[in-house]
Amino acid sequence: MNRALRIGLTAWLVAVLAVSAVAGQSSEPRGPSAAVATSAVPDTFGRTALLEPVVRSATRTERPLSRLPLPVILIPEAQIRQMGSMRLGEVLGEIPGVALVQNQFGQGLQLQGFDPAYTLILVDGEPLVGRTAGVLQLSRLSVHDIARIEVVKGPSSSLFGSEALAGVVNVITRPVTAPLSLGARDRMGSSATSDLTLDAAGRQGRLWGRVLVNRFASGGYDLQPAVAGPTIGSNQAYTLQTN
Repeated sequence: MNRALRIGLTAWLVAVLAVSAVAGQSSEPRGPSAAVATSAVPDTFGRTALLEPVVRSATRTERPLSRLPLPVILIPEAQIRQMGSMRLGEVLGEIPGVALVQNQFGQGLQLQGFDPAYTLILVDGEPLVGRTAGVLQLSRLSVHDIARIEVVKGPSSSLFGSEALAGVVNVITRPVTAPLSLGARDRMGSSATSDLTLDAAGRQGRLWGRVLVNRFASGGYDLQPAVAGPTIGSNQAYTLQTN
């Protein structure tokens, strides 16, 4: 083989390898790696990784969602915003397998066919007080500062007591990281509905605090004008939440 032919073959081989390398870098990843490339944020070395959701309501310790022995539903903040709901009861009513029970004392959650009195509702791991006849007034809680909601279906009495015989709903609020933050939010709808929220939060070292004031008002509506009195009368509700 003469020298010119060897040089030509070598140049052709180098060109083929270069084209293959560029094509391999520009081709879209397949299978699970595609989700990693589109949803994960690369680090300083350009590598990406997709982490499993971590919950603690089912075992009181941080565990990956896929390794829990009980069925757990995780509702992140982005999904809550997509729902367009303003109150906690509206969000919980959209969860598959969760029945929202309404009576004269408030709203309750029915899980696994049990009475609402056996569904424990927590806010940052602490029981939500004010239960009457087995139900709570979930409409008094705004979704303004909720980071995610963890719903554990199945008996959890060994961890949370007799009120968790049907399941546990843990509402986790957003962490406070800024030294001082002030916020205001107002949403308006039909029937003179208004949802106004004012919040202030701050952090100094390991100490932090948050105060949230909410006013929820509705002008009511009348579905049967021929009948005396409105179908739903006007109402106002004020809520003060402190952490």
